[in-house]
Amino acid sequence: MIRLGGLVFDGENMTQKIINLGQLPNGTGGDTNRSANVKCNENFTELYGKMAEKGANKDITALSGLTSALSISQGGTGAKTAADACRNIEAVGLGLNNRSFATRLSNDQMPTFTEITKSGMDNSGPLAISNDGNKEGSSVITFHRVRQFACHFGLDTDNQLKVGGHSMGPKGYRIYHEGNTWRSSDGTLKAI
Repeated sequence: MIRLGGLVFDGENMTQKIINLGQLPNGTGGDTNRSANVKCNENFTELYGKMAEKGANKDITALSGLTSALSISQGGTGAKTAADACRNIEAVGLGLNNRSFATRLSNDQMPTFTEITKSGMDNSGPLAISNDGNKEGSSVITFHRVRQFACHFGLDTDNQLKVGGHSMGPKGYRIYHEGNTWRSSDGTLKAI
């Protein structure tokens, strides 16, 4: 029986190569240095092969050999699909048909609008919906009540904040606010 760390090998299918030390006192008739080292290499090769077979991960010969998903405590996600993995590790799955329930996106404590500078548009800034630098593209999000109603909301290509499209037809309706309206002398709200 051989003990290596916490592993025990019982010699099953293992043929130990014994080094002939020769006769005392000078080792006459024994193995040469080369032949002794060849036997050492053969013993270690077989020993390490047994270690791989009897270790805790003996069934893993490749990632495709996993028969069950690694748990979160093992460094995995506990899932076999991307959607389940995102749910298990409480991540937001981005892309078509990924579902997220009770999701909260937090950007810490943002200052007032006027205090968020252009430098705040990096990783330390607020959640951003971007056109990724495409001058011809809008920057929008879509609200969708499935089989009921849907519309887009965001900045159109003319830099106007709008709502429209989808169920509202091929139109974008400007959102009126204090920055693009004024009140006439009779108190009527007027668009600029």
